[in-house]
Amino acid sequence: MGPSSTMILGEWKLIYYHTDLSFELFNLEDDLGEKQNLAGKYPRKVKELACRLTDYLEARNAPMPRGKNNGESVPYPDYAANMMYAHQ
Repeated sequence: MGPSSTMILGEWKLIYYHTDLSFELFNLEDDLGEKQNLAGKYPRKVKELACRLTDYLEARNAPMPRGKNNGESVPYPDYAANMMYAHQ
């Protein structure tokens, strides 16, 4: 799994993994055990929560980790979500 940033908003939980810039999305009301990743089914919800998570991180000047291979900062979640779900 590795380092990540997570947020819960209502029944939704979004996890953004820094190592591969991937997402997991869970509906905690229906899946408290977090067994069904809904990110592919609800890309708009991923993008919405990724923007909110980015706003939260930026408001607190939270530094993003640096990649081991290139030393560059991991992008904020909104950038990764927009790249991953650009056409949705």
